[in-house]
Order: sequence, then structure tokens, then C-alpha cells
Amino acid sequence: MVRVGSTKWGPRGRAWAVVAVVVGLIVSGGSVWLASQAAFSGRTEVGSNSFSVGSVAITNDRSGSMVFTGGTTNMTPGATDSKCIRVAYHGTLAAQVKLYASAYSDTGLARYLHLTIEEGDGGAYADCAGFTRTAQLVNDQVIQDVFDPAGVPDHRTFAAGLGGAWTPGANPSYKTYRISYLLPQTTNDGQGSGLVVAFTWEAIST
Repeated sequence: MVRVGSTKWGPRGRAWAVVAVVVGLIVSGGSVWLASQAAFSGRTEVGSNSFSVGSVAITNDRSGSMVFTGGTTNMTPGATDSKCIRVAYHGTLAAQVKLYASAYSDTGLARYLHLTIEEGDGGAYADCAGFTRTAQLVNDQVIQDVFDPAGVPDHRTFAAGLGGAWTPGANPSYKTYRISYLLPQTTNDGQGSGLVVAFTWEAIST
């Protein structure tokens, strides 16, 4: 046992005792470091995670132009025509597609002019040949009853839109719409009246 401050050891003895204690601590610390380096370890992990956002994209083969470009002015009873619009879906998400009137203005013609809208496959704007109907959206109704029944706007937003059986999930996906109008031969009123309707197809992911 070391007795620090004893006259037997003297000043040098005390100095040596202090050094011995410091060295002992250093050696002890070194033992802890060596022990930590000898520890076992293990780990597990998963691969890198990738995130992306899907898309919804829809176009048509008229590029914003009018469906009917002739025969719709100065009409007489019996006037009729049909046009096809091919709509393409290019999104990566499954979606629901609806048709509605994004613009509507009537000065009296809507109560006489009949409208038919069919959804199907085949055909294009230039030629409806090959068109095959898969759903009937409007069946020979006067336009007022379709878009403004009893003065209450209808089918003018996506929520109230006309939807067929098309719910595209593949990219690309196509559907053709045949739009037909008829001013019956029996029409005797509505002279000088007019009507403006803009058709819009919209897709919203499901």
C-alpha cells in the first residue's frame, strides 16, 4: 500500500506514486478501447425507394376546332349532319372520362334542334366509317332537354357530365364519339333563333 505524504517515501516517492496512478489510468483506458474494437456487429437494409407522380392527359383529333363547320347557319327544316370525334387518353393513371357542355348560349333554337351522342370505337373526324356504338349518351333529344331542362343547367360540368363505359387504364387508349343533329321537317317555329354549344371531354383519375 502506498502512503502518500509519508516521510519514508519523501518528495520523489510522492511524485512517482502520482505518475503511477496516471499511467494506470492510461493503460486502463487503452484496455476499454481494445475491447470496443473487438465487438460483434450486424445490420439489415432495404433497397432505394423511388417515388413518382402519375399523369392524366386527354386530346382529340379536332384540336379545339368546331365539330360542325358548315350547314349550321340559315338552316331549314330537315337539316341534319353527323360528325365523329376521336378522343385519345395518354395518362398513366386509370381515369373516368365525361362529356359536357362547357359553353352554352341559346336564343330559342334549343327547344327544336335534336341531338344524338353515341360513344364507340372506330372512325375519326374525317370519316365516321367503321364506327361501332358501345354506349348511347343522348338519344334524339331536343338540346334544351339535355343541357337546360326547365331552365336548370345540366350536363355543363364534369360532375354532371355524360359518361359512357370508357374508363381508360392503358396508355394510350382511344374512344370515338358520334355527334348528330336534326331539325325535324315538322318544325314550324324558331325562325331567326340560334344556339352555341361547346363540347368538352374531361378525364379525372379514379
